[in-house]
Amino acid sequence: MKLIKFTTILFLCFITFTCYSQNREENLNTPVTMFKNWLSGIKNQSFEKFKDGYLQDDWDKMTKEKKNQLLNRYSKIFDSEFGDYKIEDFNVSFQGNENEGKLIIFFKEKSLPNLMVKKVNNDWVLAEK
Repeated sequence: MKLIKFTTILFLCFITFTCYSQNREENLNTPVTMFKNWLSGIKNQSFEKFKDGYLQDDWDKMTKEKKNQLLNRYSKIFDSEFGDYKIEDFNVSFQGNENEGKLIIFFKEKSLPNLMVKKVNNDWVLAEK
């Protein structure tokens, strides 16, 4: 009897964990996650995160020099505008449909301009040029 209860509990835990993991993975591909990765790339000078804001084809076509210039330009702008900011200082929400929309962004309590985003090849990217 104890073995049956243990097996049942173990099975339920496994099912719960599996469902949670799948939902978590599905929720990682969101416009908000893309923006936070992009912002983290700017803050930490990480090309791996920064490129999340761009179409992979566009990113691949850029020279290393162009990528450096772009990242440095954004780093200077963000440092100038927001000082010693943290990713958590940005509150971001998405408004739109499954293929396009806008990010509504606040830095601390200050409203920032919305950013347009779109889904291309199942990845969210910035739609701003």
